[in-house]
Amino acid sequence: MITIASCLSLPEPDFDEAPLLEALAAAGVEAQVAAWDDPSVDWSRAGVVVIRSTWNYHQNLKAFLAWADTVSSVTTLLNDADVVRWNSHKGYLLELEKAGVAITPTEILPRGAKATLVGIMRSRQWADVVIKPAVSGGSYRTLRSQGQADGEAHLRDLLRDSDVLVQAYLPSVEARGERSMIFIDGQLTHAVRKSPRFQDDDEETIAVKPTAMESQFAKDVISACPFPNEKLVYARVDLAPLADGSLAVMELELVEPSLFLTWGAHNTPESAAGLARLVARLQRELR
Repeated sequence: MITIASCLSLPEPDFDEAPLLEALAAAGVEAQVAAWDDPSVDWSRAGVVVIRSTWNYHQNLKAFLAWADTVSSVTTLLNDADVVRWNSHKGYLLELEKAGVAITPTEILPRGAKATLVGIMRSRQWADVVIKPAVSGGSYRTLRSQGQADGEAHLRDLLRDSDVLVQAYLPSVEARGERSMIFIDGQLTHAVRKSPRFQDDDEETIAVKPTAMESQFAKDVISACPFPNEKLVYARVDLAPLADGSLAVMELELVEPSLFLTWGAHNTPESAAGLARLVARLQRELR
């Protein structure tokens, strides 16, 4: 049995779910979908649990991490609880930076900090920034600002109840676009271009062929993770060019990323191969 972990109330459709269920069925694997926040689920009977669309976890991180620990204690959780805990707070970006990986220039402020947006932008010489919680998903409470009053107010509001990221806005995401590099079972299988997304925006994506530089950079990011590759059943590296043309990590998604499996514009041989690789890995985990 494979159980795809979702949530009781999806904030948006999960386009990966149908192709994954269909591929598992075609491979003769029994599969179901269950919500991580459904108290009636007996996870000891869930078989291998693969986290997919648990897209409200950032609203109750403590409960989600406790759920991950519980599931890991009674069955196999993919990705596992250690990976989930490390990746659920965007402080991991600074750890990657210490490991030698270029990241979007980032300032992380602890909850309750008295810093001001104008002070951060002045000290870092940033004219355009993105402000968001250090634990978040999608475009949740994410705002772009050039230092206006609404940005200052947004920062103060976030700091009341969470750690906060202030990041330099990368203009390259408007021209070349942010690239999402999808890894399944340790292999880079396919990539998409994403448009910038802020509060309440829809996400626009299109399948792309990554350059050799993008592919190598993404592989270097995965290598810098504090986990062996076999622990990462799936991973997504979101990257974009800096002003000098070099690449930087925007996000490393190891908890519940969309993998852009065979749907719409992403119905490509590469994404189909990624789907097949995921199914094969899940079949091995069942043995």
